[in-house]
Amino acid sequence: MKNQIRNFYDLESSLYDKRRWSEKVGDYQNKIQKNLLTSMIGEIRNKRILEIGCGTGRFSEEMAKLGGEMTMVDISEKMIEIVRRKFREQNLNGAFFDLDVTEGLPFKNNSFDVSYSINVFSHLEDYEKVLKEMYRVLKPEGHLIINIPNLSSFYLPYGL
Repeated sequence: MKNQIRNFYDLESSLYDKRRWSEKVGDYQNKIQKNLLTSMIGEIRNKRILEIGCGTGRFSEEMAKLGGEMTMVDISEKMIEIVRRKFREQNLNGAFFDLDVTEGLPFKNNSFDVSYSINVFSHLEDYEKVLKEMYRVLKPEGHLIINIPNLSSFYLPYGL
């Protein structure tokens, strides 16, 4: 399953933003999710932020522009290449890791102010292990934010 997901997103990476976030519904969903995430975090400047499943970096870019110190993880090497290029082109700083989060995170305990994962947990077989790892690297009083898409949602057909 992990290899299938990795291969799918490696193949999808070059068209990912255009297919998902450039049309009217995708653009609307993108704006809503970014607004929700930034409002839940609050002040972002100088916070150490970990994104699990960063994809092409649509959330990470936003956080970095607001002064967050970004660390991004994705299972897809091609997705990491794209977000790394985007950060370089915009002179944004970040750390990038191509790895499978179900095998653990290479970060010390209490390293991050925020640890989040958007639209990823529905792809994980061992989500409990990932939650424990995200919590482990989170500082006391930090923010842990995840979402799980609702496949029964009235809006799903529009999103697809």
